[in-house]
Amino acid sequence: MACYKTSFSVAKISFSFNADKPTHINWFNNGYGKYFCRIEKPDIRVQIVPSLNNVPGDFVSVSKELGLYHHKKGLGSYAAFHKEFLPLGDITRFLASRVIIEKDGLLLHACGIKRGKDTFLFCGPSGAGKTTVAKLAIKPWEVLSDETVAVRKLSDNFQAFSTPFFGDFGKVTKNTGAPLKAIFFLNKARSFGLRQLDLISAVKKLAQGIFLIGNNWQNSMEDALRIAESLARKVPAYELDFLPEVSLWKYLEKKISLGE
Repeated sequence: MACYKTSFSVAKISFSFNADKPTHINWFNNGYGKYFCRIEKPDIRVQIVPSLNNVPGDFVSVSKELGLYHHKKGLGSYAAFHKEFLPLGDITRFLASRVIIEKDGLLLHACGIKRGKDTFLFCGPSGAGKTTVAKLAIKPWEVLSDETVAVRKLSDNFQAFSTPFFGDFGKVTKNTGAPLKAIFFLNKARSFGLRQLDLISAVKKLAQGIFLIGNNWQNSMEDALRIAESLARKVPAYELDFLPEVSLWKYLEKKISLGE
């Protein structure tokens, strides 16, 4: 039987997908090109199977909606099957949201922007203005994602990374990341304003933007909140009143000490 494979890395978390037909692998080839890499020992291994009969007996369902099964002993092994359509993007985001917590990180509903050696998060629910901020970005401000940003604690500092999970802004052309400088929670307003949040307020707002998808996500919430608290202690968080104008960047440059 033929075997088709692909591997890629998001926020330094490695994935490997195998299938007996090229259709699913081609989907990754078309959308995840900037994230491809060669991996000998991936963090996550997914075998796409043609029928439920091909799901090994020692695998259990973790998401009926996604058609995803997990090895009972963990081990980073998954099997995926769906009789109609296999939502590969949703599956990858589901897996990333789980595994990143094990690696001291979070997948956040946020717009990420990189400027020089620093990154910045612009957070809020749907309609808050994340895609608007992404569309306003001009050099040297570079978009990581308008929808989903990966944040990990590496070498005692938090870094934000681009992801292949995007919103209306469209695909980001680079697989990149950098130390996280500040977090902004967006409020559409008639004038610019900036207010630093206390620790409890910052953690509460961060918690609202954590991606925890699928069954039994409650099991991960305690760890996710611990990481959110650690993030809020390390990185200053602000409420940002903003107008949909390019002058946003000049305003932030005046208010925040920026790295080059």
